[in-house]
Amino acid sequence: MDLPNLIDDWSWSQHSISSLDNIVALYLEEPSNPDWDSLRNYYPACGDGEDRRWICKGDDYDWTIFEVESGQWVFVKKEALSVQRFLVAEFI
Repeated sequence: MDLPNLIDDWSWSQHSISSLDNIVALYLEEPSNPDWDSLRNYYPACGDGEDRRWICKGDDYDWTIFEVESGQWVFVKKEALSVQRFLVAEFI
């Protein structure tokens, strides 16, 4: 998986999290916690990580970093949802 700039400087281990959607998650190994200040500086238009998750919408992908367990951080990159699909999914 191609990683966004800055995030590709960190060490990750890859795990499949959904066989149906072919979604792969990367578990952060080093550093032990995301560098929120660097993310804010490099991607100022994205979330700030203050609520224990970071979301960034790219042209073709949505990127998310979130804590699944105490101290275990995951990065997921998936195809961006169209506005129509996103709105429909919100109301289902």
